[in-house]
Amino acid sequence: MRYIIAIFILIALTGCNKSDTIVSEKIYEFTSQTSGIVKQNGMGPKNVDTKYILSLKGFNPSGKEFDAYNSQYSQTEDVKHIEITNKTKIYNHEGNLVDSPYIIGNGVNIKFTVQIVDSYFLEALTIYVLD
Repeated sequence: MRYIIAIFILIALTGCNKSDTIVSEKIYEFTSQTSGIVKQNGMGPKNVDTKYILSLKGFNPSGKEFDAYNSQYSQTEDVKHIEITNKTKIYNHEGNLVDSPYIIGNGVNIKFTVQIVDSYFLEALTIYVLD
């Protein structure tokens, strides 16, 4: 009987420690042109350590899974944003992993992968500088 109670308590405690952040397991790939980068110091969605916000020109992801994200922007707005976090890996045009996101610059063509976080945020997983 003690073991059943202990297991019940353990399951209850485990359930209480779950994160409020909902992260998509699906990864999406896009290409776009950069418009700017701004340092953030952890100011992002819950439990996501956002380091930088990367602005992208002409980036317009489509599909039902992006409805909440796209709803943050007016239809005439040409610039949208993705989150660069401690998970993000950035590669230069030669394919080498780099430490600084500032190699991205403005007006640079990139290929990148993202996952959806809390429906409204796109967390960059990889960024490849194309030129």
